[in-house]
Amino acid sequence: LPQRFSSVIPHTSAPRLYSAFFVVRSWCDKHNFHTDYMGMVGTHALTLITPLRDYRETDTFQLTYKVAAQGGEVLPDGRIVLSTANADSKYRGAPALKRYEYHRGKAIVFGSRFEHSTEPGSGYEGELHAYLCFTFGTDDEARWADIASTLDTQSRIVQHPDGEL
Repeated sequence: LPQRFSSVIPHTSAPRLYSAFFVVRSWCDKHNFHTDYMGMVGTHALTLITPLRDYRETDTFQLTYKVAAQGGEVLPDGRIVLSTANADSKYRGAPALKRYEYHRGKAIVFGSRFEHSTEPGSGYEGELHAYLCFTFGTDDEARWADIASTLDTQSRIVQHPDGEL
């Protein structure tokens, strides 16, 4: 991961792994949209999710996410810089919903401001869906307070940017 994402994650020495855990679910009755990090975290911390295998149920029970801004450049602090062509346009109505379908051997990676939820549905005949998750990011300890505000609720063991558990 450090080699693959070092151009995206601002860092001094090398990106750090913060935590690794499994998410296991068998059903979801409604969307629970959330972001994994506060907006100011930007790409200083990322989440990677990949399924342990391909599951029979793919018509539902995948990942739904909101598209909040069209065009522009996402800065490391999470702000979006719009071009002059769309700077005056106002977003009307609710953000568009998009869908990501999980596949074994493929992962989705995202940082702050990525509003997402498990899609309502259930595993085929009660089948459990299990996903491997990694959280990783900067080695800059000064950014840790903002990053930890989310990570400290996701895992019992979290490694700080300085290596402390």
